[in-house]
Amino acid sequence: MARMLHAAARIVSLQDGMALVRLDAPAACGSCGAQGACGGARARLFRVAVATGVGAGDRVLLQLPEKNLNRSALLAYLLPAATMLLGALLLAVGGDTLAALGAALGLGLGLICLRIFGRRSVDSGIRACHPNSTQGASP
Repeated sequence: MARMLHAAARIVSLQDGMALVRLDAPAACGSCGAQGACGGARARLFRVAVATGVGAGDRVLLQLPEKNLNRSALLAYLLPAATMLLGALLLAVGGDTLAALGAALGLGLGLICLRIFGRRSVDSGIRACHPNSTQGASP
């Protein structure tokens, strides 16, 4: 069985099988000295597919397969770096100035691709279920 990451959330609203959920900040965030630098202490809102039988105000448990998070982290770090290096290598034959321009263009292309494909990579695996459910509800 795949390892799952869990987080508690509360449904703010429902619309067309999608829920706007507020992810609770972890309890340890209140005593951390890095509160200003870390985004973990703030409540975050995002949309997730939910099963029927839940309503606004209900508490749910969000589940994400660990492999999805790992895949997304690799994509976020490696794609921009790879496209930057590729851009620099392709234009390096024209000199240092063109190589730097190629690196900048490659980095920009990598960030655009990451914006397009990256969000789908993480969001596709998130499931919301009742906290006392062991199986979870597939969206």
